[in-house]
Amino acid sequence: MPRNPVINRKNLHPMTVWKTPATSESIAQMRLTAAAMNVSIGSLVSTAFGELLKNSPEQIAHLMRQHGQLNDEELAAVLAVLAGAKPDQDKDKR
Repeated sequence: MPRNPVINRKNLHPMTVWKTPATSESIAQMRLTAAAMNVSIGSLVSTAFGELLKNSPEQIAHLMRQHGQLNDEELAAVLAVLAGAKPDQDKDKR
């Protein structure tokens, strides 16, 4: 179970597995790419997850920052958790 508070801007259940949230732009691009390749969206998603998970959690956190999924403060909090520090519970209730 994930530690609370988790960064959850869309207020989705943190253990969502099969209904993976994504931006409408990402979904549209995925559909176009899948159609152009004549493969399933599921195959593309599975491949993307496999490639993403070749990275360390720290590298994934930086990728999330690059793609706008985390801001600088959130990135610092995630990296602190990964380093074993306790997140600042008093600051911001995400």
